[in-house]
Amino acid sequence: MSKFIYFKQLVFSRPWKEVFSRMLELLFGYILYGISFLIPRKKRKWVFGTNVGYADNAKYLFLYTLNNTDIDSCWITDTSKSAFELQSQGLNAAYKYSAKGLYYCLTAGYYIFTYHSRDINFFTSGGAKKINLWHGVGIKKGSKFVSKSMPAWLSKILLPHLYEKFDLFLSTSPLMDKHFQEIFNLPYNIIYEGMYPRCSFLMQSQNSILQQIKATETNTTIHLVNLLQNYKQVYIYMPTWRINMQDTFLQIAGIDFQRINDLMQKQNALFLIKLHPAVKLEHQHEKYKNIIFIDKSQDIYPILPFTHLLITDYSSIYYDYLLMEGKQVLLFPFDIEDYRAKADELAFDYDTYTPGKRVFNFEELMIALQSATTNNGCQVEKRDWVLQQFWGDYKTKTHLKLLIEKILSL
Repeated sequence: MSKFIYFKQLVFSRPWKEVFSRMLELLFGYILYGISFLIPRKKRKWVFGTNVGYADNAKYLFLYTLNNTDIDSCWITDTSKSAFELQSQGLNAAYKYSAKGLYYCLTAGYYIFTYHSRDINFFTSGGAKKINLWHGVGIKKGSKFVSKSMPAWLSKILLPHLYEKFDLFLSTSPLMDKHFQEIFNLPYNIIYEGMYPRCSFLMQSQNSILQQIKATETNTTIHLVNLLQNYKQVYIYMPTWRINMQDTFLQIAGIDFQRINDLMQKQNALFLIKLHPAVKLEHQHEKYKNIIFIDKSQDIYPILPFTHLLITDYSSIYYDYLLMEGKQVLLFPFDIEDYRAKADELAFDYDTYTPGKRVFNFEELMIALQSATTNNGCQVEKRDWVLQQFWGDYKTKTHLKLLIEKILSL
């Protein structure tokens, strides 16, 4: 594809308002970027953000700094509406191009994010230390930051954040150190082994988790957590998004929601479904009393401790979930042969690194769910080995104070 044709597709395949907004941001952004190198930055002023809303590792480190340090922390949002919603919860938040947002972004010594500084604002990041907490361990190969789908010169102009260098990249074990280093071509000396902040939250006592939820979460989350405690069993289905199946993979998997709902009612159980943000559903299946589709913008981590069994396939949520004692996992890789056939999908052998009970079609799934409340057939027998591979000596590094100290030492 010629550079001209690619540029034409890039521009005209998007809504004109989005293209205009992006071009305007680029025009003034590069001026702002130059200015950002000239402004003194404060070591104990940090800004946080993610590209998935108020969630993920950046959220939980942000909350920790607010409650346990004297660091002046601010959550930076993409919209003024999001900033207002967080402010109404009593949190220090700002829209990135508001006066407050620009002040924090231009004077903060550290940028804390889960993908790249654009999660906050690349054009205000000059001279700041950049801390990448990343957003998941696992067996997928992942993708390199630098895009190869467009000419290098165009990529560097339109997507400058893909070429930035980090001062620290959070990893979790020797296996993951090597994995991340190979994927992203990272210098080994910037990799730091610690615990993901969101997982540190999961590993607290349930009382501590409840206290934090009541103090920092929305009424929607609090209501859902209270609701879950009324059921004998709570299942949560979190499948990986399949780009080749687009938004039809639930149908391809053969899932019959009516049969699941009937079984849940018999068991006094609840079936939660949290889909990948890229999946679009035409119907939310509101007619089912014992099935809840969790909104894609909802942070799932306050919910997970109050579930009993995770149903997934190749998702990194499997490894996070195992960190909680007593939880069960059921693997539902209904398209395993097609998934394996894609050589670029998996970095590690699925059978070895994702052990557990497996079902490969909807009928097998129903049989497994029917007996899930009466036995421990979905316990992961090699749990300790898996945790060691992906989380290392996780019990000694759960305290986020260690991560804070490491960041401040940079």
